[in-house]
Amino acid sequence: MDYIPKPNTGSLFNVKEKRNPNWPDIRGDIFISRELLEVVLQQDGDLVKIALSAWRKESKTGIKYLSLSVSEPYEKKTEERKQEPQDDEDVPF
Repeated sequence: MDYIPKPNTGSLFNVKEKRNPNWPDIRGDIFISRELLEVVLQQDGDLVKIALSAWRKESKTGIKYLSLSVSEPYEKKTEERKQEPQDDEDVPF
């Protein structure tokens, strides 16, 4: 049975044998859900920002690799407006 990746995850592995100095040192794949792609493509501008996280892991056979996860970029939510103090005179008790 083939490996079925979880959406928005991937892995990076060290390249064992670089036959060409221009080859990458680390290589892998990432599987992005269409849902996430649709969300990030709604961003304005020529560039699309996607948050990327990585964890160092080791496979059952002892191969060290980076496990990846992508998501919408984290943005701090700013308070839309500070609440003004209410006048106690309007309180019925």
